[in-house]
Amino acid sequence: MSGGKYEACRSDCQISMKKMGAQQENELKTKVESGTHNVLAGPVKASVGDGNEFDRGGGMRLNIDTLLTERKSELSTLRDKLGANLPKSPEYDDIFLLRYLLSWEKRGGLKEAVRSVIATVKWRT
Repeated sequence: MSGGKYEACRSDCQISMKKMGAQQENELKTKVESGTHNVLAGPVKASVGDGNEFDRGGGMRLNIDTLLTERKSELSTLRDKLGANLPKSPEYDDIFLLRYLLSWEKRGGLKEAVRSVIATVKWRT
């Protein structure tokens, strides 16, 4: 199969055909052509260990829902430390905060995440 939905999806997902086995390639083709796999359709519902394309590496990023669940305690701690420095606005939701947790976890941790969120909020307002 060349062209069409499959090639566009393969390109968008940056899936390397050299790393993908024939069975995985056929599964992806089937999903794309049937419309059940679409990079624009939103997050893929998956969890580590369930044996699906996500678990095999298929070029997908970690699922946001999974990260929010795994980091629930850290998000709560970050929100508590920010206190009044974090406006009560929909744009400053858990996904906004997750970005800072992940960005700073290996470069200063929670302390730097707090500092960075405060600087961003000040810059935005």
